[in-house]
Amino acid sequence: MNEIEVAWLAGLIEGEGCFTRTRSSPVFALDMTDEDIVKKAAKLLGISKISISRRDGCKDAYICKVYGNRALEVMRLLFPFMGNRRQIKITELLEWADARPGIGHYKRG
Repeated sequence: MNEIEVAWLAGLIEGEGCFTRTRSSPVFALDMTDEDIVKKAAKLLGISKISISRRDGCKDAYICKVYGNRALEVMRLLFPFMGNRRQIKITELLEWADARPGIGHYKRG
């Protein structure tokens, strides 16, 4: 990704994305009703498949997720563009991964 694409993705994620983890893996997720935007983000992230959440009485939601080391790479890439709250969450997840060898282990630097 070039810097403009990274900045675009960061702005999108600031409003529609999530940085979290399962018991064993860090996760980056984007969930929104604009299919074309989720597809564009997925393409930038190298994700070939998005999922659809059908909600009664609501618009369909389109979801792309990245797990493990790839999720950590995305977090590190987007970190400088994120607001304070998300930077704190990313730092927490990177530290969690560093402390758990074999579970999405990722060395920064």
